[in-house]
Amino acid sequence: MKICILTLPRTSSSNLFYTLKELTGIENSIPEPFNRHMWRNRYFDNINSITGDELLIKDMFLKEHKPNVFKDMDELLNWYITTFGKIILLYRENTRLQAESFVYHIELGSLYGWHSQKYYKIDVVTEDKIIDYQNQIFEWNKTLKNISIEYGYPIFKYEDLILNNGDNESFKEICKYVGCMYDVDIISKRFHHSKKYRLSEPPKNTKLI
Repeated sequence: MKICILTLPRTSSSNLFYTLKELTGIENSIPEPFNRHMWRNRYFDNINSITGDELLIKDMFLKEHKPNVFKDMDELLNWYITTFGKIILLYRENTRLQAESFVYHIELGSLYGWHSQKYYKIDVVTEDKIIDYQNQIFEWNKTLKNISIEYGYPIFKYEDLILNNGDNESFKEICKYVGCMYDVDIISKRFHHSKKYRLSEPPKNTKLI
């Protein structure tokens, strides 16, 4: 079984990736193989190394993640389609919060990482940057939705995955789609409301960044 999650930044795609890794038992798994900040050019210049009878990846469907071997995003999409038997599309409906999260981490992420709980002191970033990125997200969401319509791949919202601490119809549909067991205990490890990265108030005795 080969599974690919095509998504955008700040959609809880890493949580979905590691949840599916545990649910399916697929050890051959690569998060964002075409992200050169993570892997340098290990996969970017050697897509043939992404192989195996069982394979799980997740990647951002962005031009910045397009290996040079593909002339455009259509060629990259065709590679995903011909390589992976199951493709899951994931986006976030609240593009404002998505944009805030991304811009905030671009500005300060190197100080404490992208995948940790924190309170956002959002006034450290400008409104113009947030709006500019939000406008980009609108277009990227359209692309994912068009892929779903044209090729019939299931598309899910971040907001639906976090309902009821992960015990919801969206996760049941995902598990049925990829043919794995639906295990609420595994899902809630990362989708319980207490695991949410963005805190509503500063932790006590913690200095704000």
